[in-house]
Amino acid sequence: MGRRFNDTAYVLLLGGIGMKKEKLLLFCCLFYLLLLTGCESHEITDVVYKEVRQESDIEYEKYIAHAGGSIEGVSYTNCKEAINSSYNKGYRFIELDFISTADGNFILLHGWKDGSVKKLFNEKSKIYSLEEFKDFKMINGWTQLSLFDLIEWLRVKKDVFIVTDAKDDNIRLLKLIKEKYGDVQHQIIPQIYYMEEYSTVSELGYENIILTLYRTNYTDRKIVNFSMENHLFAITMPKEKAGEDLVKTLNQIGVCVYIHTVNNEIEVEKYEKSGVYGFYTDILLD
Repeated sequence: MGRRFNDTAYVLLLGGIGMKKEKLLLFCCLFYLLLLTGCESHEITDVVYKEVRQESDIEYEKYIAHAGGSIEGVSYTNCKEAINSSYNKGYRFIELDFISTADGNFILLHGWKDGSVKKLFNEKSKIYSLEEFKDFKMINGWTQLSLFDLIEWLRVKKDVFIVTDAKDDNIRLLKLIKEKYGDVQHQIIPQIYYMEEYSTVSELGYENIILTLYRTNYTDRKIVNFSMENHLFAITMPKEKAGEDLVKTLNQIGVCVYIHTVNNEIEVEKYEKSGVYGFYTDILLD
């Protein structure tokens, strides 16, 4: 996967790799000053993210199947048939929604009280136990998933990566995966929602962390500063937050940018021109 960087910025990035700690702060300050004072010339060069971010061994995918991907025209199902369908269509990054049950387990569902329970199971909207959830009859004969069901699926589909969207208890979910299902932890790309979560998630051993911006209103400057100070796999944001200046600067410092949710090629072309690399989508590989 190729990306585009300002020549001067890229040279500085390469110069910073392997730098001793006592010089790293000065390097970061100089590099940031360069970004702020007009390093955005039109002379740019193609580079590959992995050349700059050597700690990641995962190849970037352009499309991420959103909430498991659409199946039979229905989105947000997070069901087994949806992830099987997305896998067969060629998706290797699949985003899924996780939420805790009344008895503290995790299942795959967008929300208890957002209409999902009524839409998918024709049941009253409230928080249920794991056993109650598993006893539901899903529409169209589809199969709802618990966290354990997903783990079993991942143990078979070893070439797929799950992007987590935890609707509650994000850290507890990621700790549980590490402690009970460490054999598939490398297939998990966790999203964090607040910058303060980064150190905890990193210390849990997750190497490919996405900062998602849909719950916060961080300034562009804060996002850039955080991205320079930490090793992020990517940043993802709603379309309305993907301002050209922010996307361009994130490109220049080696951060991959995804946006959500995009379901037509015209929008893909538009955002690619501004520097966005990838897209959470329901249908674009259909």
